[in-house]
Amino acid sequence: MNIDEVSESMPYMKDVLELYGKVKEFEHIDLNYRYGTLDNDYHAYIKEDIDNVLDSFSRIFSLSPEQLVPVKEAMKSGIIDFMLLPQGDTAAFATPIMSEEMLSLLYIISRMYFRSIRASINVDNIYWEEGRCPVCNAVPALSVLEEEARRRYYCSFCGTIGFYKRIGCPNCHNEDPKLIDIIYVDDTDMRIDACNQCESYFKSVDVSKTILQNLEETDILSLPVDIIAQNKGYKRRSPNPVGMLNIA
Repeated sequence: MNIDEVSESMPYMKDVLELYGKVKEFEHIDLNYRYGTLDNDYHAYIKEDIDNVLDSFSRIFSLSPEQLVPVKEAMKSGIIDFMLLPQGDTAAFATPIMSEEMLSLLYIISRMYFRSIRASINVDNIYWEEGRCPVCNAVPALSVLEEEARRRYYCSFCGTIGFYKRIGCPNCHNEDPKLIDIIYVDDTDMRIDACNQCESYFKSVDVSKTILQNLEETDILSLPVDIIAQNKGYKRRSPNPVGMLNIA
């Protein structure tokens, strides 16, 4: 099922899918630099890009430029470090935007930088040490089950795809099957892998039921599965494509 079909058959997803459309439009704006070529001493962005990026964000997401002034000033002063964002560090600065909305905003903005880095260094399909993305250090929230007991993970920040353990939690590295619940979701191609040691979860789909190039859409279209997992008390560790972390 694609985005258009879901929009028609699941009207409750309409607002989320409209927001996703804006996210995709935003990601097509041009950056001045290829970020994978920069030295390590940067915050995943260059100051010369900030005005263009935030002005475009304001236009596409219908926010007044004044609302983004604190974000722009924090970025220009180096307070915001996108490299720390996948670890949950959003930095502290005065802003009229609520904290959860700010996390979503920074996530959406950071994705275009992380994806520029990914395009430059291309580390798809390598093994993820410590269960984290090798580009941005994020914990995955979606995996693809493949043949020969292999599992490939997808990073919602930068779009990198890579391998990790078939059985185990990428967040806390728990490998005890007794502490990992597998929850099959009726009327979907998804299952939930839930860790009872750290209370994290990630969604899993069989490779025959998805397309690797469309894992982002797979993530957003399976939002009802996130709701089921979170209603059971489990936590998503990386936002979905529209910046939602706490969904239920």
